[in-house]
Amino acid sequence: MKTRPAPPVTNTILDQITLDELTLDDWVDLTAILFILKPFRVLTLQLQGTGSGRNHANGYLARVLPAMDDLLAHLENAKVLYADMSIYSVHLLTSINHAWSILDKYCTPSS
Repeated sequence: MKTRPAPPVTNTILDQITLDELTLDDWVDLTAILFILKPFRVLTLQLQGTGSGRNHANGYLARVLPAMDDLLAHLENAKVLYADMSIYSVHLLTSINHAWSILDKYCTPSS
């Protein structure tokens, strides 16, 4: 299988990359994203595992469902905390709402 050679990198592209910097608003959003995602990381690490061993009953449904409820509550709080569009980007709130709706879909019992 032949691969196509990469296009040459021009000075214009390098200039654009070099000049691309995060603004203060970007840093504010990134700080918020870090805060929002931290519980997802923590709970994922806590719940991974096979569920074997006396003190390592991880991954059981009895632990997953409360964790999902905690994440939903965290996202509901984030919706209120990051609703101010004069401080945070509209994309941040849109992402929080989207994450909440997906997680809620899995938490809501089907009829």
